[in-house]
Amino acid sequence: MMFGPDKPIEPDKNPVIRLFRRFVPAIFTLTREPLIVFTSNIFAILGLRALYFMLAGAVDKFHLLKFGLALVLIFVGLKMVWLNAAFGGKFPIEWSLGIIGAILAISIVASLLMPKKSPRTTT
Repeated sequence: MMFGPDKPIEPDKNPVIRLFRRFVPAIFTLTREPLIVFTSNIFAILGLRALYFMLAGAVDKFHLLKFGLALVLIFVGLKMVWLNAAFGGKFPIEWSLGIIGAILAISIVASLLMPKKSPRTTT
């Protein structure tokens, strides 16, 4: 900025921003109303924050849940990158919810069936 030329910035000509806009869908594609944009982002962040604290408490109770959550993240990544393309652009939402629910249920049941081993203390 200190040594650059004094010319106006044109973000529409920036190739990085153009690529970002092409591949990242945003609320601005639905509406240009600032109130809706800001409130939707705020509520999304608040929801994720609440979900994080709920999962943090659940991971302490169910020690295998962290592995289930990791598998859910892997599945979601695969769905976005590969499965949607394999299913003609839209992987069935019913299948997604079923797979995610099954992974979480299996990790919780496995945590209950195989309790965490506590370290032995010698006295």
